[in-house]
Amino acid sequence: MRATFARPPAEVRAAITDRAAQPGWRNELESLAMPPPRDGRTAFREVGPCGPANFIVDESTPASRHVVRILDEELGYGGRWIHELEPAGSGARLTITEEGEVKSVVFRAMPDHASGRRIASHSSSVRGQSSRRSCDSARSASTRPPVWQRAQ
Repeated sequence: MRATFARPPAEVRAAITDRAAQPGWRNELESLAMPPPRDGRTAFREVGPCGPANFIVDESTPASRHVVRILDEELGYGGRWIHELEPAGSGARLTITEEGEVKSVVFRAMPDHASGRRIASHSSSVRGQSSRRSCDSARSASTRPPVWQRAQ
């Protein structure tokens, strides 16, 4: 997914990395907890329509790159999200690369299940759109745009 925002890269990155603020703009996110860091790296736990999942920040380079990975081995799927930022005129271009892995034969037979839906929901929220795909019934869409798209 690639999108351009009328905000500087540092401001877009701040929105992506500010976990506490994400429930306010990520429509699919039901809750988020911040457990203690693991091996000095930021860890977090999200609960959404697909259930709970634990994540870790594998890499974080100020204003340019942020890599997050699913920690849970038992989910049947896994992956990481690579957020890359670059200047685009007076704004920023954000590219999110999703590297997903379907471990379970059952999930491979149902490709539209949890892993694909979690990925689609996350990408849609970053773009400021509600996702049409969810693991349960569709949730009502929030009309709040991501923090970096809001008027100051």
